[in-house]
Amino acid sequence: MESILFSLNSVMPLFLMGIAGYLLVQRGVVNENFVDQASNLCFKLLIPFSLFRKVYDAKVLDSFDFRLPLYCVLSVLTVLILAWLIWPHFVKDRARCGACIHSTFRANVVLMGIPVLTNMYGEEGALVAAMALPFVVILSNIGAVTVFTAFAPESSGARLDPRKLLLSIAKNPFIIAILLGLAAQLSGISFPPFASKSIDYLADMSTPLALLAVGGQFDPKKAAGNLRLNLTICTLRLVVIPAVVIAVAAALGFRGPELAFIFVVVGSPSAVSGAALAKVMGSDHQLTGEVTLMTSLLSAFTFFIAFTLLRSVALI
Repeated sequence: MESILFSLNSVMPLFLMGIAGYLLVQRGVVNENFVDQASNLCFKLLIPFSLFRKVYDAKVLDSFDFRLPLYCVLSVLTVLILAWLIWPHFVKDRARCGACIHSTFRANVVLMGIPVLTNMYGEEGALVAAMALPFVVILSNIGAVTVFTAFAPESSGARLDPRKLLLSIAKNPFIIAILLGLAAQLSGISFPPFASKSIDYLADMSTPLALLAVGGQFDPKKAAGNLRLNLTICTLRLVVIPAVVIAVAAALGFRGPELAFIFVVVGSPSAVSGAALAKVMGSDHQLTGEVTLMTSLLSAFTFFIAFTLLRSVALI
């Protein structure tokens, strides 16, 4: 029962906030224009502040062990490359293909990483997550911007300009926020209380508003048409990828909080910020948002099953 409650408490709030956004639009409390503005606000301001705070608070150099971040980065990179190579053979529409690749490789590590490890292992878990989190976040966000830029509807892979791609990555608010967070942390800058509180206010708004926007963009008719594709991505995101990555990690000797964090990296729901990023960059934000909601709901069960199995064999 404790494991069930833990899983539900970790992921169900994400799904319920999305439902709330959908109901607000359906009841006319907010309109589609508000949803668009909320997505834009999350993309340009709130999520960057959240990323900045996460990276700034993570003590990268404390008890640093390169094995965990290296394995996490290689796992995410491998999934990204395979998704990039495989999905174009099955989804010809560029915007939808970009959304499929993004939803397959990019997990909600920012929201799930430290809270889940803290709930399971206390301060030890938080330190393990903080050690690897910045590297995963940087790669995931660079990968997301790269995918959405490369698969933009108006461009073709053959004519993709590498300079334009690098410029899009360099100008992306997520990337800028992460780099500033790393610079601030490594330089030892200490913010005065009023600045820290302001950053906290903006960062804390990012997840609930992003989820409301995801739910507000949800279209049941389009979702029904995307059901098979959604289920395929969910199966890859929540079952196939975690099973392979965790099996390899266990064989390499990862145990306890390290193995639990690896599962969070590859087995969490699709990133909440994905829909906002997809909408701004011209990708299929509808499909991206649908996968976010569906993986958030189903992950309550996959987290429970995975953690129960891993605990039964004394791996975590």
